[in-house]
Amino acid sequence: MPQRSYRPEDLASFFRLLDHELIRPTRITVIGGAAIGLLYNTSHATTDIDLTPGQDNAFWDAVTRARSRMEDPVPVEAVGIFQPPYSYEERCRPVAIPGLSRLQVFVPELHDLALMKIARGYAHDLQGVADMHAANPLDLETLVARYYQSRTQLIGPPETFKLNFLAAMESLYGEAAALKVAERLESSPPPETEV
Repeated sequence: MPQRSYRPEDLASFFRLLDHELIRPTRITVIGGAAIGLLYNTSHATTDIDLTPGQDNAFWDAVTRARSRMEDPVPVEAVGIFQPPYSYEERCRPVAIPGLSRLQVFVPELHDLALMKIARGYAHDLQGVADMHAANPLDLETLVARYYQSRTQLIGPPETFKLNFLAAMESLYGEAAALKVAERLESSPPPETEV
């Protein structure tokens, strides 16, 4: 049986239920496909809500209660392993969801989120990057700079991340641009300034 897809309005409904169940102000960071749909491409659907780790038992109890109030509860989980660019937390963006009083929802900045999806590299991750780019064009220079920042956070072979990155560059910008990026990655040092 295929998994249910949840639209941004479904996610917002869940967050309003969760807000009602919380006992204190709480900030969460949503990553993955839910983050894409919430802020970067409202036509993008997801099968779950992935959160960065760090919430306590009271929060997860509130999640359970909120899900129990849904006819078709969206799966919610803390992601144990993800590969963001260095200092991504400083660039996270708030998501405005009407009706929230205790819950603050943040998502990674556009390019940071793209690099997280590229690092994982599954077909649906790369489609998510394409969906973001279609609605909010990604800047090639920023992606290259964040690629270098992401390499310090890698879990797994660096060559796999590089190949995923170059495949994404070809998909987004074309073969000629991807070849130029590949040459730069081989011959140029990382940029000295953060973007």
